Amino acid sequence: MTNFLVIEVQIWLFLLLLFLVLAGLAIAAFFIWRYLRRREAALRESIETAASEDSLAKRNRMLIRLDHELKNPLTALRTSAASIRDVVREGGTITEVESGAKQVDISSRRVARLLADLRRLADVETRIIDYSRVDLDRLIHQAVEDASTAPGAEDRMIVATVARAPWRLPDVAGEEDLLLTAILNLLGNALKYSSQAEVVELRANEQIIDSHRWVVVEVADTGSGIPLTEQEQVWDELSRGSRVRAVAGSGMGLSLVRAIVTRHGGSVQLFSQEGVGTSVRMVLPVLGDAAQVTVPPMADQVGQAAAGSHPVQPVQLPDSGQTPGFLPPRQPNEAELQGRILGTPRRTSKRRLERVDGDLVNRSTGQSVSGGFPPDSGQHSRFKPGPGVGRGPAGPQSGPQPGSQPAPGAGDPQSGPQQHYGSQPGSQQPDSGQQADSAQQPRTDR
Repeated sequence: MTNFLVIEVQIWLFLLLLFLVLAGLAIAAFFIWRYLRRREAALRESIETAASEDSLAKRNRMLIRLDHELKNPLTALRTSAASIRDVVREGGTITEVESGAKQVDISSRRVARLLADLRRLADVETRIIDYSRVDLDRLIHQAVEDASTAPGAEDRMIVATVARAPWRLPDVAGEEDLLLTAILNLLGNALKYSSQAEVVELRANEQIIDSHRWVVVEVADTGSGIPLTEQEQVWDELSRGSRVRAVAGSGMGLSLVRAIVTRHGGSVQLFSQEGVGTSVRMVLPVLGDAAQVTVPPMADQVGQAAAGSHPVQPVQLPDSGQTPGFLPPRQPNEAELQGRILGTPRRTSKRRLERVDGDLVNRSTGQSVSGGFPPDSGQHSRFKPGPGVGRGPAGPQSGPQPGSQPAPGAGDPQSGPQQHYGSQPGSQQPDSGQQADSAQQPRTDR
């Protein structure tokens, strides 16, 4: 009986000790959980504060640039109005009045285009994208045709190389007008910041990045290039380089391109060397690929774009026999076989472009498309960077980055026929009748 009582007491003591240990562990876990929650909340608050401060700083810089951009046309408006008033008081001629009125019209159009670009950027950043299947091959050739036939660019040559072998460029998901605007802005910048005698190149192919399929669209020029100290600010609204102040433009082109590409789940990168040239790449997910996920909110996208991303190496598929970064051969399906139609693609919309005060403007919407085309800006060396040359910082960027890709041309399995738009530098110009015909159909060299 005594032994039974001793055993019972020992059991109760063990249970009490176990209860105290478990209670202590529960209390410790509670305090650790509360500490981690508070630390997580503090970390989240600090990140949000830093992002808010960064966003506020960017907005302040944008407002300062906006004040600077509006100051000149508004001053010109006041000066022209005062000049017209003085001419009327002094009984001046109609020619003097018309000259002042013309200056008022030019300045007011400049302000209207600037405000329209700002509204367009805000609209792209906030509204819901109307996603649909986009034939990027056809869209690229439409953009090249629009850019090459725009006022001021008739004598320029744009070489478009779109991969059609072993299969055509895949479709992407997005809003066609927005993607067309992005490509037009890149072409407009390339034409604007390169001389009349130089060629602008557009290359498009499909690559594998992070085991997913992406379409890479690259626009390259041999223009003046961007100084290293200014490459991080090229994506900011109203940002203008110190060497291009004399060139007409609002500084909204690359900001709009980044906003459009980011909203489509892609990324954009810049490679430039001063005095050599600039290359800008758009990377878009292929329609139906697993990489095409729900696009995060715009606030998260801006934070990701500002933070950048790690470099991605191209995937080398085992025993594929292909260049790293490109897809292995496969049999094209029936839809792709039917889609192999070369030549000028059909147009989905009729765009009426004209140059107003040095800017390329869509007359149907009144919005600036590419910023215009200046006179010859001088000769620059061809854009042929070697190892470690011509690859400046890409600036803020988000999403995946394409790996190295071979130069388009013979022997490249992804290179398609080159479409040459415009006249070649140094070539003999046709007569006026032939010029009228060539303005309707872009010239194609095989």
